[in-house]
Amino acid sequence: MPHRKRPPPAFIAWLLLALLSGIPAPAAAAPAVATPPGAADTIDVRAGDHRGYGRLVFDFPDSVGFRAEQHGGSVVLHFADPAPIGEPPMLPRNVTAFAAAEGEASIGIAPGARIRTMQLGGRVVLDILDPPGADTPRAASLGAASAKADPSPSASPPALSPSPRALPASADLPLPPPPIPLPLPPLPPGLQPAPSAPMPGAP
Repeated sequence: MPHRKRPPPAFIAWLLLALLSGIPAPAAAAPAVATPPGAADTIDVRAGDHRGYGRLVFDFPDSVGFRAEQHGGSVVLHFADPAPIGEPPMLPRNVTAFAAAEGEASIGIAPGARIRTMQLGGRVVLDILDPPGADTPRAASLGAASAKADPSPSASPPALSPSPRALPASADLPLPPPPIPLPLPPLPPGLQPAPSAPMPGAP
């Protein structure tokens, strides 16, 4: 009959200690999940309207190289980071279309509009300026208000002249009544009028 090999005393002591203290047996380590390629975070894009231009801001986590190319009414931004570009919440002023891909964004702009780019850390800013000679809505509203508040002198009402009244002809006017003779009061006694002196040369 073959002789079975007994486990070492140290293992038996550890097994008894584990059973008495409730120490769980060591679990197998979970396998690491590999990140699939191309699963980078999407770059957020913000948009805003300003007086005289619209603005798009691309928020990269760190400073990134880029270049802008304008071909007529289209602008293409190429980024050194191949991360996917998100969609803006709105199309800002002077922007007519927006299409994004990994590391690239295509923007349609209004006819005659110009672009201006700048970078602030990880933020890439694209300004789309109004075409030359375009009036902003605020300037147009100020001009209309000024025209209402300051009318031209030619619009003042004409001066009013009194309307002539027709006078009756002199032949149609009634004649005044003849004066009524009033009696003189009698003189008191002793105040009789003196006789008038004869005129020189009278007979």
